[in-house]
Amino acid sequence: TGFWFSPAHALSAESPRAQVGYLNYVAGIHIGSAAYSQPVGTDKGVGFGLVYLNSGTMKRTNERGDELGTFGASFADVNLSGAMKFGEALAVGVGVQGLYGSIDTFFTMGLAGNVGATCAHWCAAAELGDIVLVEIPQTGTMPQGKALDMYQSGPVERPR
Repeated sequence: TGFWFSPAHALSAESPRAQVGYLNYVAGIHIGSAAYSQPVGTDKGVGFGLVYLNSGTMKRTNERGDELGTFGASFADVNLSGAMKFGEALAVGVGVQGLYGSIDTFFTMGLAGNVGATCAHWCAAAELGDIVLVEIPQTGTMPQGKALDMYQSGPVERPR
């Protein structure tokens, strides 16, 4: 299900994989997800997923704290990704996402694209040598987060 973060990860499944999750928070917030990915031949992969969040009912108040009723918020994301491997150390993927969001009586819909590559990931998985990531951070901890993602996916991913 890593194709949500980089579509190139649609290639990481060695066999068909499915994931389903649901969580009901104490405050009445519901979140659910389902994802499926599978290889297509030895050098391609596809993935499909859905995430849904419903906030439940919340109190509507004005700036003085007077209760004016209730409202809710919800979000949905549908993702379709495909990836292709080029050589031993480079995978490139493309994803399309349909988005929906609502809060109170307002809603929005959108379409988004995502392009990703996983060169360092495959080099590490194939044990081609020591990997050094150099990045100019857009946020304070983005490079550390990417390195942690790669480190934690190591036990799960195996080179083909």
